This record gives sequence, C-alpha cells and structure tokens, in this order.
Amino acid sequence: LSTPTDMTIFIKALFALKLVSQDSLKQMTTMRDGEGMGMTTFTFAGRTLYGETGGSGSSGAWLAYFPEETLALAYTTVGRGTLALSTLPTLASQIVFMLLFGLGSTVGMAIAERELRARFGSEVMNHHTFVIAGDVFDRANVDV
Repeated sequence: LSTPTDMTIFIKALFALKLVSQDSLKQMTTMRDGEGMGMTTFTFAGRTLYGETGGSGSSGAWLAYFPEETLALAYTTVGRGTLALSTLPTLASQIVFMLLFGLGSTVGMAIAERELRARFGSEVMNHHTFVIAGDVFDRANVDV
C-alpha cells in the first residue's frame, strides 16, 4: 500500500535519478502511441506531466510530475467496494458511506486545485470544486 506522500517521494526520487540512470529515465519518458515504458503523459496548462493512474473497482490512484517545476501531485481513493458496503447494517448507513466517500474525494480535489492555483495562477486554474450537501444525514437518522 502506498500513500500519496509515498508516491510523490517515489516520483521525485525517480526524476532526480536516485532510482534509475538518465538513459533509463529517458526510455521511460519517451512516448510511443501515447505511452512510455511505465509512464504516460498528461497535459496541463501547456505543460507535460509524467506519471500514471491505476485502480480497481473499489480504489484508485493518480500520480503526476512536472519536471520543470519539480512538482509532484498524487491522490488515492477508496471507493464503495462490495465487501465494505455489504458489511454495513442498513441501507441508510450504506448511503452515508457513499456520500462521505464522494465528499472526501471532492475535498481532496479542492485542496489540489488551491495548490495548483497558488503555483500557476488563476488564469490557468480557472475553475472551482463545490460541494452541494443537503440534510441526508439527518433524514437517514445517522450520526456522522
């Protein structure tokens, strides 16, 4: 298991040539048909990021690195896996679980947007993430 912090430490060490040689990194970052050897590219604000995504039906991860900025970005999610939902006793608690997962993901994205806006400016990061929350917790009679 890796945390976003572990992932950013890894990719920074990779690009600092602490884990592979310059030749190996060049092979990894040379794209053919949109993919490298263990990496893909993403474009943001006209800049190329290197990294990868992955996941399963109940989890996911995203890692990207801006070489020119020495900036690493990562997030992980844990979703609504069947086992997790099936262990919750009521439909109301299952709904709350799914809502909290969505809320947590949204908060993470909002924090990332704030950091990108601080680094690249509001002309580049010109949108916001909002959370619309209602009284579902009260109506489900669940304490959060």
